[in-house]
Amino acid sequence: MSELNVNRRRLLAAGGTALTISVAGCLGGGGGDDDGGNGGDNGSDNGGEMSPEETADSYLNDNNANNYGGTGDIVDETGTDSLTIEVGPGGNFQFNPAAVRVDSGTTVTWEWLSGGHSVEQTDSDLDFDGSSIQNEGATHEETLESSGVLLYQCGPHATQGHHGAIIIE
Repeated sequence: MSELNVNRRRLLAAGGTALTISVAGCLGGGGGDDDGGNGGDNGSDNGGEMSPEETADSYLNDNNANNYGGTGDIVDETGTDSLTIEVGPGGNFQFNPAAVRVDSGTTVTWEWLSGGHSVEQTDSDLDFDGSSIQNEGATHEETLESSGVLLYQCGPHATQGHHGAIIIE
């Protein structure tokens, strides 16, 4: 047999084995009445509503937010009167911090550290004006009076993960 035929047969055999294993994993040996759950119950039954942390985490994860790695990255700024969020630090498509917790009545200032970014509210119904596209050195200030979760993005760079969230208590 030629070397080409031997390599072809090895490739086909390896592919067939991989396919068999992956199909077997999908069909699984579940048996019984498994409903697909993990059997755990975290004890929270809030009627299907997410907590503010879950809302922010879900939004940021669903949009692959830059500068966010999970609920451990939610910066706690409760107890402060004002906060500055950097827009596009280092020319990156991110907010710093990407997720923050503040008290109602906190004044938040977005400061542009690079140009071509905006701050636009997305999936929340809080009163928020936001800002159109601005350049480096610009600022936008808002006092957040209502409790809830403010979800926002940079319009021009939303598809590149430029998203943020503020939990207002």
